[in-house]
Amino acid sequence: SLSVEQKGILCWLFSPPYSVSLLEEPTLKPVNGARLVEIGPRSNGVLKDGEMERLICCLYDSMTECVYSQPITLFAVDIQSQEVFEVDILGKGRAALEKANDELGLAFDSWDLDYYTALFQKVKRNPTSVECFDLAQSNSEHSRHWFFRGRLDASPWIPYKSRHASRQIIFTAETHNFPTGVAPFSGATTGTGGRIRDVQSAGKGGHVIAGTAGYCFGNLHIPGFVLPWEEDGWEYPSSFAPPLQVAIEASDGASDYGNKFGEPVLAGFARSFGMRLVNGERRKWIKPIMFSGGLGSIEDQHVKKELAAPGMEVVKIGGPVYRIGVGGGAASSVQVQGDNSSARDLGAVQRGDAEMEQKMNQALRACLERKEGNPICSIHDQGAGGNGNVLKELSEPAGADLYTSKFKRGDPTLSVLELWGAEYQESNALLLRPSDRSFLERVCQREKCPVDFVDKITVDGKWVLGKMPQKEFVLERMAVSLQPLSLPVGLSVLPALERVLRLPAVASKRYLTNKVQHSLLSTCIVIYDFFIVEYCSGMQLVGQKKVAGSLVISVYAVCPDITATVTPDLDNPDGKGVLLYVPGSSGKYRLGGSALAQCYGQLGDCSPDLDQLDKLSACFNTTQILIQDRLLTTGHDVSDGGLISCLLEMAFAGNRGMDDGFRRLMEALFSEELGLVLEVCERNASSVCQRYTDAGLLCHRIGRTSGFGPDARVIVSVCGQEVLNEHLPTLRAIWESTSFQLERLQANPLCVQEKEEGLASRTQPYIKLTFDPSQTPIIKELSCVAVMREEGSNGDREIAASLFMAGFEVWDVAMQDLCSGSTTLDPFRAVVFVGGFRYADVLGSAKGWAATVTFNPKAREEFDRFRNRDDTLSLGVCNGCQLMALLGWVGEREDGGSDVTLTHNKSGRFESRFVSVGILPSPAVMLKGMEGSALGIWVAHGEVSSESVLRYLDDSGTPTEIYPMNPNGSAQGVAGICSADGRHLAMMPCHKLCLAGSGLGPLSTSGDHWRPHCGLACSVMQRSGVRAHRDMLMYSCDRQLNK
Repeated sequence: SLSVEQKGILCWLFSPPYSVSLLEEPTLKPVNGARLVEIGPRSNGVLKDGEMERLICCLYDSMTECVYSQPITLFAVDIQSQEVFEVDILGKGRAALEKANDELGLAFDSWDLDYYTALFQKVKRNPTSVECFDLAQSNSEHSRHWFFRGRLDASPWIPYKSRHASRQIIFTAETHNFPTGVAPFSGATTGTGGRIRDVQSAGKGGHVIAGTAGYCFGNLHIPGFVLPWEEDGWEYPSSFAPPLQVAIEASDGASDYGNKFGEPVLAGFARSFGMRLVNGERRKWIKPIMFSGGLGSIEDQHVKKELAAPGMEVVKIGGPVYRIGVGGGAASSVQVQGDNSSARDLGAVQRGDAEMEQKMNQALRACLERKEGNPICSIHDQGAGGNGNVLKELSEPAGADLYTSKFKRGDPTLSVLELWGAEYQESNALLLRPSDRSFLERVCQREKCPVDFVDKITVDGKWVLGKMPQKEFVLERMAVSLQPLSLPVGLSVLPALERVLRLPAVASKRYLTNKVQHSLLSTCIVIYDFFIVEYCSGMQLVGQKKVAGSLVISVYAVCPDITATVTPDLDNPDGKGVLLYVPGSSGKYRLGGSALAQCYGQLGDCSPDLDQLDKLSACFNTTQILIQDRLLTTGHDVSDGGLISCLLEMAFAGNRGMDDGFRRLMEALFSEELGLVLEVCERNASSVCQRYTDAGLLCHRIGRTSGFGPDARVIVSVCGQEVLNEHLPTLRAIWESTSFQLERLQANPLCVQEKEEGLASRTQPYIKLTFDPSQTPIIKELSCVAVMREEGSNGDREIAASLFMAGFEVWDVAMQDLCSGSTTLDPFRAVVFVGGFRYADVLGSAKGWAATVTFNPKAREEFDRFRNRDDTLSLGVCNGCQLMALLGWVGEREDGGSDVTLTHNKSGRFESRFVSVGILPSPAVMLKGMEGSALGIWVAHGEVSSESVLRYLDDSGTPTEIYPMNPNGSAQGVAGICSADGRHLAMMPCHKLCLAGSGLGPLSTSGDHWRPHCGLACSVMQRSGVRAHRDMLMYSCDRQLNK
């Protein structure tokens, strides 16, 4: 049984976040011993027949939970692990392997069965069940990509220091389609996590920067929202999630993982398709596409892996072994290799733990940045095939002796087969020399990251199976029946737009973007500002199954000057903006495969094409020169929805109207031929057109920018006759309608309605400066600042960078440093508590972090002593703000209590968006001299505060409670609070995301024109830092004099 004190600690941890009782002086003391407590829903009443089954169906998650029919009295389990057995190939031949293939779900095709039967007959021994499972996973299509590579017959404290190094770009990509089809949330989380580990495991280790995401699914069939081209009556496999569930939960999973890890999503796509073709065949994404791409960097000296050498330590780093993802490599390869049983589908899906991956990333980054050199000789990520695949890759060609007893097990009932083949996540394998073992052990202890030394490299080559022969696939092309596109007679522009703008591929992606961070940069030194993702699809036969093949092309480039860029929002420079159109295929307006065709239930027969490759090259090079010469204000490419959709997206982004003219109607407006739309100042229009003409390209002047805000209009004429004249908010409402319908299914409907209604009257974020950020004194004596982080923190590098650029001496301090007694806070004049998801936010907001401070005696002593000093300051951002509120460092009363109440966001979900905040007169030391300013800033959090130093502002500069300008619903728009003496400041908005050079910080200039100012955030940080440094000394002197 639990003691009274243990029960009290549990009540503290699991009580509602931010109740006033939590902020009172705790009487609980740490005790020896530990108890394991399982928390979950429980039904104590008697239910009618069938009600329990219905209740379980609604609440039970078969991926992560167990149903107990009786109350449990202990956590010990009485399950016997599966025994290893031999497959009698020598006695029964191929038939024995066929039986094992069915029982173990190996997905061997006929070629595999013949090859492995002959192989073991040749070596004159029988394989074990573990060997067969290992071969199925390690040599599956998912692990080795036989189809794509095969022949095709066309018939302790760490100070931050600046360091210059040459780095290469990494881009990795993968799909996680089968797991996402079976369990959208878990499938997408692990797709994102696996791709992150691809970046981590490049060479001797890479740095994660940012990600991309893409989703393809069938027709959505949103309840109560009719899209005319979606046909009813189509069935889905019972083991696969329907498209609507995929669209919401897959994006939730990818977003949740990226948010908790601390990786932003910069670009992506979302597409739906479902159609009965002219030959009667059904075409639809039944098995969805979940695409995850990742951008990273790697230092030159880390690019090449070292070969395994005798004596090297074989190390597993990351999470323990669980019975998850067993057979995932083979299960996801049945599209190429064979059939599958739906009974094994759920067991083959992995589960993600972003916090574990983040801890592993911190440990690996410490290795990469070690002053004495990176200890990692080679690193491989664990994915398809589990340990059986990754450890063979790592030890090839030398061989290794490995011991299953040295692996940490999260489940004691695991069999050897499961330990060897389970695709449990957040795990990498690496090689290092024995002399570096103690360093890795210390780092992993500091980061609370599990590490297993599972033995050493040998020279016997036991793992080498011999080079697998290439498979040969016969590719048969399908004869496609096509018919010319036939649009309704007399179809006008507005009815066509009302369909096209609602198509998920064209419509607003707001339902995807506002729930995922797109502003946090995991490595703030390297920022790539030019990123494009293109998507196209084709039809082909793969293996024995007829499928629609899909191709995702990701393109990236280094941008040497991120200030020399253009964005797609109309700007109307000098009030005389001119719109130019540069077509990629002159004189051709093919509509086959277009969004317009899809919205009328057809494909057409002639699709756009790149007829002259040299023109694309000339267009690219000319455009780059024009950008460099600062002659282009705005630019966007023609893609889904055609030229008219491109123009409208530019108008929506800039909140400006336009007046355009064309010579042809539907073809010119809705064709998706390659092309660019540019906005230039009128005085530069002729010279820009001449530049393209000199390069052998056409450049048409198609219109002008006009109007701004709610009164702006969009006017389109053909041969002088007006074919469209609508208010910009009306067209934007159509474009946003599909996204808002999807948002109602994943957020508070009242917030969605508030945002939808308010969008029609929006102008632009309110920005105002009452100080000159460029006039900043230089700090002569640097103050030491501790950037404090805990398990699950992210954004610490961005905070450190802003402080470093402002001139402070910055140190990285982990909570483990304080809890272990290895360091103190005595040398520091300021502490910054960073954001993130402590303990994956399982306890709500910063409860886990606060519990560490409250109940660990060493940490509690350090925090109390730091707070009671006269010469210290603290800043809490996002999750750090929540911590300071829980600890009572802000919003305190004279009696020692606190008036602060923090609750979940009004929308009921994580919010990431750009807002305006006003700085109020207050005692806050860090905000001195900035009173009355209104700054643009990012918010990225799930829970909020309510007191007063900063307030959210609407477009007129008035404090607001209206969503989304106030993204969390705080009373009177409160966004930040401070202590009574002004030394401790807590804020939910994330100034760390507005770094110099990132282009994420805005600055108001003249009139209604505002643009990102790259140096604003650091100037503000430096100004506030210098003043805080000076005022901190004055405050300390005043306190001494008063004494």
